[in-house]
Amino acid sequence: MRLDLRIEGFASETIWLDGDDSTDAIIAIRDSFQVRSVSALLLNGVTFGGMNIADIDKISRVTDTPLICVSKKSPNIKSMIEVVENHQMKTKEKVALLRKLDPVKITLKNGKSVYVNISGTTIESTREILDIQCKSNLVPESIRISHLIGSALGKNKDSRVL
Repeated sequence: MRLDLRIEGFASETIWLDGDDSTDAIIAIRDSFQVRSVSALLLNGVTFGGMNIADIDKISRVTDTPLICVSKKSPNIKSMIEVVENHQMKTKEKVALLRKLDPVKITLKNGKSVYVNISGTTIESTREILDIQCKSNLVPESIRISHLIGSALGKNKDSRVL
């Protein structure tokens, strides 16, 4: 989605529940777009399909695109680490990704606050992008639309949508 809130296109990739392929899936989605001038990639948190944890630094570096992970509430990193350790899901790698996170609370022009993890950008640039994307919502418009599409596609029990 462009900063003027015009939708440029849609893409999806399949990921595994509690897997370790969300990073590659996000990179593949970014690579699939012909548009090269992207201000930032916006993600709804860092986990997809359960505890399939995205490596935000790798995504930003490989795609050469700033990355912003948005959460409505402060992520409970300690609790997420406990889940990974209790379920023995490639524990060492996933815990390392979680320990790198440093959620920052930012207050937007609309008066609402969100928590972000960023890579390849600054808090100031993040706030500017989110002020545009969150004019009347707490959730950025691009993420809100992605949720609507994911919900529609997710009615098929076998689909795993990112």
